[in-house]
Amino acid sequence: MKRNVIIATLAAAGVAGGAVLAGTAFADDGDDRKPASRTLNAGADDAGSDDRDDRDDRSGSKDGKGSGGSWISAEQAIGQALKAEPGHAHKLELEDDDRVWEVDILTEDGKWRQVDVARKGGEVVSSRADDDDDRNERTAKQVRAVLADAKTSLADAARIANERVPGTIEEIDLEKRGTVWKVDFEKVDGRDDDDDVELHVNVESGKATVHDDDRDDRDDRDDDRDDRDDDRDDRDDDRDDRDDDRDDKDDDRDDRDDDRDDKDDDRDDRDDD
Repeated sequence: MKRNVIIATLAAAGVAGGAVLAGTAFADDGDDRKPASRTLNAGADDAGSDDRDDRDDRSGSKDGKGSGGSWISAEQAIGQALKAEPGHAHKLELEDDDRVWEVDILTEDGKWRQVDVARKGGEVVSSRADDDDDRNERTAKQVRAVLADAKTSLADAARIANERVPGTIEEIDLEKRGTVWKVDFEKVDGRDDDDDVELHVNVESGKATVHDDDRDDRDDRDDDRDDRDDDRDDRDDDRDDRDDDRDDKDDDRDDRDDDRDDKDDDRDDRDDD
C-alpha cells in the first residue's frame, strides 16, 4: 500500500536535544487523497515512549483529538472516519506499522472510500477512493442490504471485541455472507500465539464467540478420542452380537434336541402300549 511522503525541515541549529520535525503529508500521484498536516517529535523524550504508548493503547484515548493526543481505539477511529465520510463502515485494518487505522466505507452516495485515521490523536490523515477489484455495484448492494438494518455495526463489533478479548485489534471484516464480523487480533494480552485467537460477532444479536485454535485443537483431540472410544464400543457390540448369534444357534440346537427327545419319548410310550 502506498504511504504518505513526509517533506520535513529541520529547525534552526543550536537547539540541543528534542529537535522538532514539521512536515506535510501528501497523497501519492494518481489518487485523490486529501492532504493533512502531521507533526513528529524527536529527541530524548522518545526513549520509553513506545512503552507508554503500548500501555495507553490497551484502553484507548478518551479525547481522540489532535495529533499529539493519546492512542485511540478501533471504535473511536471508526467514528472519526464516519465523520469524514458518512455511510456504512464495513472493514477496519491496522496499517502503516500500526500507526494508522484504515476504515473502508461505502458512502451515502454509493462511493467506496478508504479513510486513514492516525492511531495517535485520531486525526483523519487521508480519504481516498477504494479501488479494490471487488468494489462494484453488486457488492455495494450486498453491503447496504446487510448493514442498513444491522443491529451490530462495525464500531459495535470493535467495542465488543475490546471488551471480550484484551489486546490489539488487527482487522475486522464481514464474513459468512455478512452474518458475522470476524475480528483478528495482532496482539492478545498474556499470549504469545496471538494469531490463534479470532472473535466472531453476530451482526444481528451482537453475540461474541471466541475461536481459539489451541482450544479447538484440544476439542478436536477430545473428539478423536471419543471417536476411538465409540469405535471400540462398536467393536465390542459387534462381538457381543456374534456371541448372541452363537448362543441363539446353540438354543436352536438344544430345541431340536428337545424335539427329538420328545419324539423318542412318544415312540417309547407307543411301544409300551
